[in-house]
Amino acid sequence: LSLDQEVKERTKELVEYNQQLEQFAFIAAHNLRAPVARILGLGQLAKLPEITKEDEKVITEKMVLTAEELDQVVKDINTILEIRKNNTLWISEINLHQELELIKANLENEIKDTSTEIREDFTHGNTVQAAKPYLDSILFNLISNSIKYRNPLRKLLIEIKTESINGYMCLKVSDNGLGIDLDAHRKNVFSLYKRFHSHVEGKGMGLYLVKTQVEALGGKITIDSKVNKGTTFKIFLKK
Repeated sequence: LSLDQEVKERTKELVEYNQQLEQFAFIAAHNLRAPVARILGLGQLAKLPEITKEDEKVITEKMVLTAEELDQVVKDINTILEIRKNNTLWISEINLHQELELIKANLENEIKDTSTEIREDFTHGNTVQAAKPYLDSILFNLISNSIKYRNPLRKLLIEIKTESINGYMCLKVSDNGLGIDLDAHRKNVFSLYKRFHSHVEGKGMGLYLVKTQVEALGGKITIDSKVNKGTTFKIFLKK
């Protein structure tokens, strides 16, 4: 690259990073504000003279639940910030078959209870250069998401395979689940606290965390999805 091109690329990266920081700050403030407002409201209720012992019990229970929600938001923020500031990742060569066996063991009950089938094909590459805790989290989140958002009308099939693309090892994670309407939601797929299926419990942090970890490893992630057909994530990591 020429110096001019390098400056343009660096400027573009800085602009994108600043936009991400602004979005993160806005989302974090928004998600902190709601539980804080509820705690303040419950505190005002507790001061009312006509409050009964039963009312006090209900208010206390709601305050504890809201405080736990607030604590979880703070933990989520700390997790993301730790990833963003961690410049000393321990990168090693990771065997994908062994890694997948570990994730399957961690999700053994969920896989068994839902009769999920997981197929692997690492013939195009069985190793990647990554930080093991991040790769653990990436695979765990993607596979558990597939199980969570499976189509109840058919058996869940998750396929995990590798391809060598433009100097990257591409790890593909595909399922035949509910899928996401990308025409409506593409720009929010990897946003913090965004959810696309309300019938399943979750806080919408998984895909934001996956994207943050992939980028911290110097990689990138893409999604292809069709409603009621399934979803494919492509994770591009250094060989």
